[in-house]
Amino acid sequence: MCDGWINIRNESIVNFVITTPKPILYKSLATGVDRHTGENVAKYIISVIEDTDPRKVFGVVTDNVKNMKKAWTLLTEKINSLKKLINDEKDIINNIKRGHITSAVFQEKRNANSSTSMALSLPVLTRWGSVVVFFLNHC
Repeated sequence: MCDGWINIRNESIVNFVITTPKPILYKSLATGVDRHTGENVAKYIISVIEDTDPRKVFGVVTDNVKNMKKAWTLLTEKINSLKKLINDEKDIINNIKRGHITSAVFQEKRNANSSTSMALSLPVLTRWGSVVVFFLNHC
């Protein structure tokens, strides 16, 4: 989660909170003369993602003010690896589900491992948490 504000000394600050799943304050960044533009916010968010390991980041939360919307546009252009990974995994699941033999083999393996929690579920666009569950079940 990223949020920008001005402290009581009139200093520009951007805070980053990471949920692991418990929320912790990861970084409080004094931006100095840098304004909270979409470009700068995107740069700060990318820096935090790279510092914490991009493979462990499942989502980014901001408010919907103009500079954050611009940051989202820039982040979407910059970070496509997660989208590719999701699409590749979706293709695999859909191919397994479409074929009666591959589906039967999956069910046999599932039953052999006594794993009722293992399922071929796809993420739902309106629920970002479904992407987390999707990765936990398939990756």
